[in-house]
Amino acid sequence: MADRIFSPQLSWERQASGDVVIHLSGHWLVEHGLVPDHMVEEILATVARGRSVVLEASGLLGWDSSLIEFLTRGAKAARDRDIVIDRSGTPEDVARLITLALAVPDQTVRRRSVLPEPLARLGNKLLIGATTGFAMLGFFGEAVQALGRMLQGRSAIRRIDFLEAFTECGPRALPIVCLISILVGLIMAFIGAVQLVKFGAQVYVANLVGIAMVREMGALMAAIIMAGRTGAAYAANLGTMKLNDEVSALRTVGIDPMDFLVLPRLLALSLALPLLTIFSNLAGMLGGAALASFHLGIDWPLYVSQTQHAVKVTDLGLGLFKAILFGAIVAITGCWCGMAAERHAAGVGRAATSAVVLSIVLVIATDAVITVMTSFLGI
Repeated sequence: MADRIFSPQLSWERQASGDVVIHLSGHWLVEHGLVPDHMVEEILATVARGRSVVLEASGLLGWDSSLIEFLTRGAKAARDRDIVIDRSGTPEDVARLITLALAVPDQTVRRRSVLPEPLARLGNKLLIGATTGFAMLGFFGEAVQALGRMLQGRSAIRRIDFLEAFTECGPRALPIVCLISILVGLIMAFIGAVQLVKFGAQVYVANLVGIAMVREMGALMAAIIMAGRTGAAYAANLGTMKLNDEVSALRTVGIDPMDFLVLPRLLALSLALPLLTIFSNLAGMLGGAALASFHLGIDWPLYVSQTQHAVKVTDLGLGLFKAILFGAIVAITGCWCGMAAERHAAGVGRAATSAVVLSIVLVIATDAVITVMTSFLGI
């Protein structure tokens, strides 16, 4: 008898108007179990569409989440049947919790994602790429204007900032550039020797390594290394400054961030990369000479003589011109990605990644265009 008194009690009656009154009494607690679904269906089946269900809870002795679960389940089922629920007879806390529960969308009901057509996806990618390209082109124009102001003596660039940036992307980057270049020269010499030995022309390994390093690989390898080392650092540094509102603070005091932040990095990398390219060329030739000496038996004086006859001043000038252009591309790309970074930690990380990927793609694409043009021009 005591279990019946303290267990949840549920009864309903149909009024002459067609509405149904549900009487709730007893203790509605989780320990007594939940009302089965079929009971909710039985109650709502007796109510016509457009009619009301009135909740009356004067006999309610206690309740917890089991009551909220039952009433919320019933309210959702009634809403699907166009039945109105009158909760004025329930405690105020119960009515408020039910309202909050109904305000949260059902997690089991997910809107089916509609993927756009392949042509629409392609168009969306092209629009994003065009927007990014125009934004980067505008940033390049601002950098050119900053360079013009510097030549006119109206720039806010500081010599200490330039020297610090040059030291970071020049002397401190020299060991890794030389190491990679030695290995690249050694690999090219080995690949060339495999084919040239078949014709007894292994002495021309020096010509192959010398021309390849001076015209292409020296500047290209130095630019790729600097894209991963310095371009990412520029993006992360400027992205963090933007996150900390340091860039906005510069604009507030009347200092153009292009003059104060971008221009020193652009000049430093554009001047440092040609110098790194010279060391890269020498290191690559040294790697090729080492393999030719130990693997092919070519002495060092003969290797140097072949290199001098093969490499011309125009080849060296072309490589240095590429290095200056690659340095500007890496610096502009890294600074632009940093200045365009989103204002949170993940955005700074994505900016650094984008700077590396975009710099390498632009450097290789530019190198391909210059190589084709010089081939047509006979340079």
